Amino acid sequence: MNAPPDDLVRLPEDPPEGRRHQPDTAVWVLRDGTWRAGVVIASAGPAVTVRFRLGDGGGTGVDTITWPDVAADARTEPDVYLG
Repeated sequence: MNAPPDDLVRLPEDPPEGRRHQPDTAVWVLRDGTWRAGVVIASAGPAVTVRFRLGDGGGTGVDTITWPDVAADARTEPDVYLG
């Protein structure tokens, strides 16, 4: 699993309509104090529903979180556990 970059860019709290992430967009998700690889399932207003890696194993979780806990990701290779 890739690690988030040191210059992680958090997404704005209420992004303009045209800048919202579309489904399957790669992101980093802040869960339990750790940035985890994830993908967007849906987004609306200040919230985004994401599927994210629970750790280095194969498990994933799904949660709806607010934008400050989501950061842009530039992964170029798909994560087999995130689909």
